Amino acid sequence: MTKRSAATYGSAGFALSLLALPMPSQAILEFTPYVSAQGEYDDNVFRDRDGDEAEAERGDRQRDDTRMRYQAGFKSTYTAGLQKLKLDASGSKFEYDHFNQLDHKEHDVLGSLDWQIGSLLKGTLEGRDRRELQGFETITQNDDDRSMRDQTDGSLVVKLRVFNDWEIRPRGRVARARYSLDTTRNQDLDEDEGAIALSYMGRSSLSVGVEAVTTQGEFIRRDPGDGIIEEYDQQTYQLVGSWTPSPVASMDFSLGASDRNNKGQNVDDDEELVGSLLLKRGISEKTTLYGGVSRGIYSAQKEGESSVVATSVNLGAYWAATPYLTLSSYAYYALEDFQDSVIGGDDDNREDKVLSMQVALIWAPRPWINITPNLAFADRTSDVDDQEYDAFQAGLEFKLLWPMGGAGTGR
Repeated sequence: MTKRSAATYGSAGFALSLLALPMPSQAILEFTPYVSAQGEYDDNVFRDRDGDEAEAERGDRQRDDTRMRYQAGFKSTYTAGLQKLKLDASGSKFEYDHFNQLDHKEHDVLGSLDWQIGSLLKGTLEGRDRRELQGFETITQNDDDRSMRDQTDGSLVVKLRVFNDWEIRPRGRVARARYSLDTTRNQDLDEDEGAIALSYMGRSSLSVGVEAVTTQGEFIRRDPGDGIIEEYDQQTYQLVGSWTPSPVASMDFSLGASDRNNKGQNVDDDEELVGSLLLKRGISEKTTLYGGVSRGIYSAQKEGESSVVATSVNLGAYWAATPYLTLSSYAYYALEDFQDSVIGGDDDNREDKVLSMQVALIWAPRPWINITPNLAFADRTSDVDDQEYDAFQAGLEFKLLWPMGGAGTGR
C-alpha cells in the first residue's frame, strides 16, 4: 500500500471512528454514506481545436467519447457545543468507451474543524488531499496519455476580537501540486501563503478592514530557461470587508494592489490592481441568485506558461421548483493575460478568453435518492491558434444516500 493510499484509508477510518466518540450533552453526529453512477458524453475529450489537430496528435480524428464514473463516499459532521468537525471523503473510478487508455481512479478527502474558545477567539483549520485527472485544456501537447494531478492543501484562520468592535485575523495556507506525466511535471508547484488583517466589526453586520498577504512559490521541476519562472514572491495589500444586510443577502469584497516578483531568465515582474466582489441574494423562498467579479495574479495552471492576470465574471442561480426538484445554473467568463508567455502569441504575450456554462436538474423523489441530468459547454479563444477549443458535455447521474444520525444526545 502506498503512503497516499494509506493516508486516504486512514482518513476514512478516522471518519468512521466518529461513531465511537463520546457524545457530550447537545452533541450531534450526522453521517451520510453514498454511492453513485454517472454516464457522460463529451464531444471533445482532449480539447482539440478540430479534427485535423486530433489526427495530427493521435492519428485518429475522433474527438468524442462516453465515460462512466462510479463513486462511493460519505459526508460527516460532528458538532459538540461550539466545536464542529467535518470530514468528507470519496473515491471514484472512471471508464472510457473509446479512449480507454484514460481509465483511472480519483479520490478526494476534505476535513475541517470550526473551533471556538469563549466569545473572543475562534477559527477554522482545514486540510484536503485529492487526486484527479489533469484537464486537457491545461496541457500543451495533447497526446493520448493521461496526467494525474495530486493536490494537498492545508489552511488555518484565526479570529481574535479586541476592544469589542475590532478583529485581528491571521491566516496561513500551504499547497502542494504534483503531476504524473513527464511533459507536465514542470508545473509541480509548492506555494505558501501568510496574511494578517485588521477589521472593524461595525453594526448592521458590516465589517471593513485592511489585509496584508505574502505568497511564496517554487516550481519544483523547472530548469532555468528564457522566459521560465522558477520561483516567485508576491505581496498584496488590500481593503477587505463584508456586509449582510439581511438573512437572505450578503456581500464580500476586496480591493487593493498586488506586486509579484518573478525569478527567472528574462522574466518580467507583475504589478496589478486586484480585487473581488461576491454577491448573494435570495429573491424568494425558492430562488437564490449569486454572482461576482474578480481580478488577480495567479500561477498559470496551463503547461508551459508562467503567471497569468485573470479578470473574471460569474453568475449563478438556484431554483427550488418543488420540494423534490431543484434547478441550478452557472455561467463564467474570464479574460486571461499570460505574462511572459512561453508558448507564443504576439510579442510573446498570450491572451485567452474563456466562456463556460452549465445547468443541472436535481430530482430527489425520496431523501435517499438523487437523479441529476446535466449539460455543460466551454469555449476558449486565444492569441495562440492551437490553444483554442470548444466542448459540449451531457451527463446523467444516479445517487443513493443513507442519512444517519442528526439527533442530539445527552447523559
